[in-house]
Amino acid sequence: MSEEDTFWMINYLMDSSIIRKWITQDCEYRNATVYIFQRLCEQKQKMIFTSLKENNISPIFYSSTWFMTLFCHKFQREC
Repeated sequence: MSEEDTFWMINYLMDSSIIRKWITQDCEYRNATVYIFQRLCEQKQKMIFTSLKENNISPIFYSSTWFMTLFCHKFQREC
């Protein structure tokens, strides 16, 4: 990908409502998404959720990376 294409792709991402909501200063949208994720894990993956909670591992530590990976996975990569 050329430098100009990269610039315009980042420009588009920053103008995109989803990405903008995730990187705002108050992080309200991200925190809401992480809360929903936490509740789903608690309901669907109880053993994993319990283990993480017992070890004081907050979902914010791993879920943000997972969500950003999902956003980035949508873009084609050139080899």
